Amino acid sequence: MKFDVVMLPRMALALSVALLSACSVLPEPGTSTVYLLPAATVQAATDASSSRTQPAADWALQIDTPYSSQLINSQRVLVQPMGDAINVYQGVRWGDTAPVMLRDYLVDAFRVQAPRLVVSNDSSRVFYDLALISDLNQFQVVYGTDGPVVHLQLDASLVQASGKRTVASQRFTAQQAVDGTAVPQVVAAFGMAANTLATQVVTWTLQHPPASR
Repeated sequence: MKFDVVMLPRMALALSVALLSACSVLPEPGTSTVYLLPAATVQAATDASSSRTQPAADWALQIDTPYSSQLINSQRVLVQPMGDAINVYQGVRWGDTAPVMLRDYLVDAFRVQAPRLVVSNDSSRVFYDLALISDLNQFQVVYGTDGPVVHLQLDASLVQASGKRTVASQRFTAQQAVDGTAVPQVVAAFGMAANTLATQVVTWTLQHPPASR
């Protein structure tokens, strides 16, 4: 039988249209709800011993992105249901990795509490007097006998820009009970825990200004 070569382009076009139509009815991949860490609500930093308002600083601070394990350095919302097992909340994720979110949260907290302090992060490449470097060791929900609790733990050091001398080091922890089990309630508890942690870090940092100041 003689094959009509004129029909080949038309057949190819029809086949392409059919394949595209078939692809359009395939189910879309599952989507995740993206959550941001609630904004800092901390006010003026206070002296832990006297509760007096700290004077505003006028030096420059760089906040480096905290180091963390691969598990924490992700956008997954971690939950520790029992023992040492770690799981994740399905269908939800953070808007950025946990270390980056906490870094940006601390930058905002410093700008609220010490407006005269020049604050930047490690991607800014600007002059600074001290750098806040840290390890983020906990950023998860832990289930205990009384229900879910958000656990944050940050090991921080202040390093002098000139000479790279360590000025001070401190471990900071914050725990916040979750008022329920729904994801929005979990996110709200993360925000309150971060707020507590940031208040501690800001107060401590202002107590250790650069040696030249």
